[in-house]
Amino acid sequence: MAIFHNLLDKYPTQSHLLFVVICLFCWPGSYALPHPAEELPMALPQEPLPNGVLDFQPPPLQNLLPLPKIVATTSLPPAESEIIEYRPQCFYAEEELCDRTLSNWQQQTYDQHTHLGTCHCRPYTNMPTSWYCCNITHMSMISSCSNTTTWTNLHLRNVTLAELDLSNFLYQKLQSLAITDGNITKLVGSFSRFSSIKCLNVSNNNLSEITQRGLIPPTLKVLDISKNNLTSIPNFNQNQNITVDVSGNNNMLCYDIYNSIFRDSLKFVNQQNSYCLHNSSFHWFNSTDLISIKELVKSRPLNTDCPSIPGYGNCTCKNEHMVATLSGDNSEATTKIISEVDCSNLGLIELPPKLPENTFSLNVSNNKITSIGKHFHTNPTYRNLIYLIADNNNISKIYDFEGTVFMDHFQRLYLRNNAISSIPEYFLSNVLDNHDEKRIILLGGNELKCDCNSAKTLKYWLLEHNRDIPDYNSIRCRNLPRNVMELREEKLCQSPHD
Repeated sequence: MAIFHNLLDKYPTQSHLLFVVICLFCWPGSYALPHPAEELPMALPQEPLPNGVLDFQPPPLQNLLPLPKIVATTSLPPAESEIIEYRPQCFYAEEELCDRTLSNWQQQTYDQHTHLGTCHCRPYTNMPTSWYCCNITHMSMISSCSNTTTWTNLHLRNVTLAELDLSNFLYQKLQSLAITDGNITKLVGSFSRFSSIKCLNVSNNNLSEITQRGLIPPTLKVLDISKNNLTSIPNFNQNQNITVDVSGNNNMLCYDIYNSIFRDSLKFVNQQNSYCLHNSSFHWFNSTDLISIKELVKSRPLNTDCPSIPGYGNCTCKNEHMVATLSGDNSEATTKIISEVDCSNLGLIELPPKLPENTFSLNVSNNKITSIGKHFHTNPTYRNLIYLIADNNNISKIYDFEGTVFMDHFQRLYLRNNAISSIPEYFLSNVLDNHDEKRIILLGGNELKCDCNSAKTLKYWLLEHNRDIPDYNSIRCRNLPRNVMELREEKLCQSPHD
């Protein structure tokens, strides 16, 4: 108090301020300002008191509590333009949430929704219908939670089960279901036909099998099956417009994926990091084992180029093989879709005017075609053909093939049951000689004009190449009641004086 009197004598005009200061110093419990952090929930970390205590505002709750992120779940983020539809549909909880210990305040909130000791799931405080579950080895770790019928979003992390049944009642009212980073061999069962599921993420689970029935409900918009051991993708409803991530499944067959790109209107994300295995059944192409799905998507125009012939109908086209070729400096790979075209049974009177790029096989059997040579000389879309199936037409001559690229490279030429009357000299001299590829020619059912030359030359040519012309015994004579192989030179080659 002596100090107080000395200060009053020295500063008489500020006596009221000095009184307040001394009161704060001597009786802090009575006059202390409240700490703003005391008003925050117990789960929040206590912030150090800043210098300007009277101006201090508590930090926003979202800066302190763990929040879920609605993010794409690909291993490498695709370009923003690829994930516009992918991001909003899917609920995704960060991995570190499973390792985080709940504070007392969070534990109290958690205990309100669970049976202590059995439920391995936790709610998001600011998203009460969104839950995440960790280290699941039995479904009771989820079903023991309360109010599961109110959940709309669920993320299961590190699930270890031999198989997971998607028909479980826990999943039927969800809009987003993620089951990631676990060890599940097989997905079985199906969603209810009343399911509201929009996003299904089963990435990184060691999955090797997905039962096809019912996996893809009509409401589904996003399917992430990346980073598994799958060899095929599920069957989709046509024109369902689903966004799919298949990256990290390098044993997946390109044939299934390519057909889905065309048939099912799928949108593949993370294309540059997604690869598939080509079908190597056609040995005459040199190719690599893995093909980028990005290259498959670029090759989709095959189907839009499939011939449609006014007045007759539509041909059908399908891919048979994929070939990846490297540039000269090995810096860039280009994938070609090797396709086959079927224009049979349409009543055509001439060959289709245009084929898809890289068509290797054309089937025009069972039509009314009379001539086949023109397109092989002048039409660039015919340059890659190595199979021509033209049985059961009205083709009368094969002279027009002479000098074409097709005759240099063909492997199958089927001309059975046509109106061919003669086989030209060029055909006999080199078509089946000096070629590494196995060639098959079918001419059975044609009726040739037989003469001495047929008995002396054609008969022995057929006999010499009987492995290349397996139906050689079915080629008949038009002017004689026998087939070519029955011709006798001594009867047909007699001079008028004999």
